[in-house]
Amino acid sequence: MSRWTRVLTLAVVVGMVPGALIAASFDCSKAGSEVEKRICANSALGAADELVADSYARARQREPDQAQAIRAEQRVWLRLVREQCFEDDCLARALLRRAVGLEQPRAGTDLAQSYGQFSRTDEACFVANNAEGRECEGEIDSTIVVLPESLDRVGVYALLFFFNGHTCQFEGQGQWRGGQIVASHQEQSSCELTLSYGEAGITTAASDSCRDYCGMRGTLDGIALERQ
Repeated sequence: MSRWTRVLTLAVVVGMVPGALIAASFDCSKAGSEVEKRICANSALGAADELVADSYARARQREPDQAQAIRAEQRVWLRLVREQCFEDDCLARALLRRAVGLEQPRAGTDLAQSYGQFSRTDEACFVANNAEGRECEGEIDSTIVVLPESLDRVGVYALLFFFNGHTCQFEGQGQWRGGQIVASHQEQSSCELTLSYGEAGITTAASDSCRDYCGMRGTLDGIALERQ
């Protein structure tokens, strides 16, 4: 069976097989996070996880000059994408898209220049009973990561932090359009997030239908983040 046949097969069965014979890319006796425990409890998710591991190893061997970048990208994907999935269908989608994305070239295409992690560091501020009405302590990073997911599409994943611990997450797929990535939200297709690329990083713009997506304390619009 080819690996793409395996991908299609897994796409059908993931979430339907709470199997007894579990395969995963890591030692399930040492599973730490809730996501890892769910992978170990479902044979199809375990197989999809192995597929990601295989694709990851191939990507680093195929493009050795990009090996460190791919390693860093994988760490960001684990934190911002895989570990943010609290349901099996989300986890299945994340694993399968990552497996396909890791098979895409890292250089030589317009789309490849959009890949990367983009971040902004802000003070962590909260409501306080003082003259200023706020108190700040420490720092917190807002991040958008752009990952390959097919020959002509990228995944856009955002985890943004705002005042008083308010957070906003965005997941969608997008395409390269003349120096920009335009991504539609995974569930609300009319909500589009545009990433405009500059020398230092990206600036976001939100369509009218998702300007209030992050609530009163947050926004998807007009955020500047630096390439990491």
